[in-house]
Amino acid sequence: MKLNLLIVEDSAAVLAQWEEKLEFYSVEESPIYEIEHKIVTSLSEAKQLLDNTRFDAAVVDIRLDENGEQTNHGNEILSSLSDNSLTVCAVYTGEPGTEIVKEHQKEFVQVFKKGDGDGIENVLSWLDEKLNMVSAIKSMQDSFSKSMAQAFTKSIWPRWSYWLGAEEEPELTKKALTRHMASHLHASFLNEVSAVHPEEHYFIPPLQDKLDTGDIVKIEGEYFILVR
Repeated sequence: MKLNLLIVEDSAAVLAQWEEKLEFYSVEESPIYEIEHKIVTSLSEAKQLLDNTRFDAAVVDIRLDENGEQTNHGNEILSSLSDNSLTVCAVYTGEPGTEIVKEHQKEFVQVFKKGDGDGIENVLSWLDEKLNMVSAIKSMQDSFSKSMAQAFTKSIWPRWSYWLGAEEEPELTKKALTRHMASHLHASFLNEVSAVHPEEHYFIPPLQDKLDTGDIVKIEGEYFILVR
């Protein structure tokens, strides 16, 4: 399986180590991934690349040199990856504790210390262990892309004048189109199966702060379902 890997690192020596380790990885007897990697050395480079490229995994150094000044800009890159993409992330830093990893990120963000054994090999081994997660994410994204393409060409595009003919503000039309596409995806995927996974019915954390019908709450150790 192909893995698009982003490496955020400003040390030439460490980057040379990465190139060597990735070369060795590619000639292993049965490598888990076919890794294609991109390298950025600063926050500005990372922003530019992330605007145009989707990555399956990223390895981020927290301390980055920006115009001769040491910064913690790796945290901003890590936050951007978490908020805007489905990217499995490893933090590879010489100063553990400088990273900002929120509780909900801990399943797909792991911290590795530079100089702690063979750190790069540990990162690659960890990515190997995340095969099922990476594969599921890639499969989901591919399914979304194909289904959206079919919906757009068969349903939305032929009625494009109706979408644009309304007097509403453009932002309202964009949001309506987003909701319509989400509804189409949900319905089309349900039509493909005769059984569903129990976990897909639950949203954790809740989508809104207030209680609504069907919500499950835990009070003094007991679970209750809200019916009204």
